[in-house]
Amino acid sequence: MSDVVELDAVEENEEFGLDDLIEAESVEAANQAQAENEPSVDELERARAFAEKLNGGFLWGVDRFVCPSANIDELIDREAGTEALTPLALEMGGTMPPWLAEALKKYDPYIKAGTYMGVTIWTAQQIEKQIQAANEEQKPERPGETINGEE
Repeated sequence: MSDVVELDAVEENEEFGLDDLIEAESVEAANQAQAENEPSVDELERARAFAEKLNGGFLWGVDRFVCPSANIDELIDREAGTEALTPLALEMGGTMPPWLAEALKKYDPYIKAGTYMGVTIWTAQQIEKQIQAANEEQKPERPGETINGEE
């Protein structure tokens, strides 16, 4: 009976060959590398907080410059934006890169002046478009026609 048991054990071992050992080793190495690359809880919290700041700045720009007439918080899910930006923030170390912080500090007066001028021009253009649209609505459809009986 012992011969049968040994034969079964040999057959089972034959099913698990060199390729299987290599694959198992590869999987184990990949799992170990992933575990070593997993961010710590502090790194994740820092990255999430930075992602919230990135998302807030982005949404402020969209709200202010792209669609100021809409309530951006009714249109989008802030949490989804933060989730989407968290991997980027994690890649950045959960903080603004030092080179960017230095550039922002160095060029802060220029950035503020440019932002002010850009916002002013954009706002004036939007108001001008609204005025033109209102004037177009009041124009008579046929030449010689008057608005409210006035010429």
